[in-house]
Amino acid sequence: IAVMPGLLAKRAEIKSSTAKFDFRILKKHYGILLTIFFITISYAAIVSFLPLHAVNIGVQNPGLLFTILGLTQIIFGPIMGRLSDRIGRIKIIVFSIALLAASLYLLSAFASNQLLAFFVFIYALGFSGIYASLPAHLIDKTGKSEIGTTTGFYYGFFDFGIAAGSISLGIIALNYSL
Repeated sequence: IAVMPGLLAKRAEIKSSTAKFDFRILKKHYGILLTIFFITISYAAIVSFLPLHAVNIGVQNPGLLFTILGLTQIIFGPIMGRLSDRIGRIKIIVFSIALLAASLYLLSAFASNQLLAFFVFIYALGFSGIYASLPAHLIDKTGKSEIGTTTGFYYGFFDFGIAAGSISLGIIALNYSL
């Protein structure tokens, strides 16, 4: 069932580049790629360690925090994407990074059930802005013949950030009894 919409969608034909693949795309977009890498490290921390932190401060149902995270992203992702179309990608990206930074600080500084839910909402709102605006910004800066390759690099850095974050933060938590 999940494959059906993709099979039915009409695809725009784009002529592929005859140029050989090279890694200059990494050099051209390193700022965006490193940004998503470091942001997804924080996302890995949230999804990996939020339940443990929640249980430690007495949250009875840490799954509720994931519900807040998911619903916020579903609801606000399209809104943030539309805002980035209207007022500019950079403004939404900067605003979203500020939300992420503030929520991560506040998550670590305060131990209250109600505040934890609010800070998860703020984090998810910031991540929604990044998830909608950063890849669009990358595509805006990419030539048509490089969109597939550039997008592949983007999601490679995205996934690597989550993997690296989960592993490295797990090692830190293990060694420092966090």
